[in-house]
Amino acid sequence: MKEILDIFGIVGKTERLSGGQGQSVRVGDFVVKPIEEVQKYSWAGSVLESLPTHSLAIAKPIRSKNGNFVENGYGVTHYIVGEFSRGYISEKIAACQLLNQLFKNIEQPEQWNSWHSPWQWANRVAWQENNLPQNTDIRSIDLIENIKSKYEPIDVANQLIHSDLAGNILFDGTKPIIIDFSPEFRPSTYAEILLITDSIAWHNEPTESLWLTKHRKELVIQLALRAIVFRLSVVINFYPTNHEAFRKELKNFQPLLNVLLD
Repeated sequence: MKEILDIFGIVGKTERLSGGQGQSVRVGDFVVKPIEEVQKYSWAGSVLESLPTHSLAIAKPIRSKNGNFVENGYGVTHYIVGEFSRGYISEKIAACQLLNQLFKNIEQPEQWNSWHSPWQWANRVAWQENNLPQNTDIRSIDLIENIKSKYEPIDVANQLIHSDLAGNILFDGTKPIIIDFSPEFRPSTYAEILLITDSIAWHNEPTESLWLTKHRKELVIQLALRAIVFRLSVVINFYPTNHEAFRKELKNFQPLLNVLLD
């Protein structure tokens, strides 16, 4: 770790953080974490470093003394003091919308389709660009296909979004803080609906929150169905033969599915 701190030029007391996957370490005003997708992370770092923040605070990656965003498998971002709070869904949606505006003109990199992660793969399943693994439990497949049977075509332009905002919007007073950038190229409305559906499933947000946006109901329903298939497909990616793990996640989203499939 000392070598990593030296090459990024940071010093301070180290403290392991509990969020994410438990692999991040705070060092003074910075967070150090292992990076698996070096090219994607470096591209995202270059996007964020030049992004104006306006009324948002964004935890941006920093470059090492060598000018790189990743050194020896580690990256470093600024640490911004803030707290996660359940609720405040309207404020979170507004933060998401502002971030979407900042991302609006960012072009998809040529290498995008060659980059892979469990979450990127799961989004491709949700958007019918990938198939489930052949060894997926047939019961899980049937439940996924039942949701997909309610799909209708969507004609909405894609752009860069943060696809994991529900647990990654913090607040310092009333100012929102965006952390752990998870890039995707999907409709901007999808980022909002992901935020809402995840908050309903994981943070006890009421199902009525799904209708807080000004988007037409039919579009919200279609995006919410894809958002749920995305999250269920993440579980399948990690545990394709474990139907109980699938059902555990499905239980989180079932109240929302009851509304959507009614």
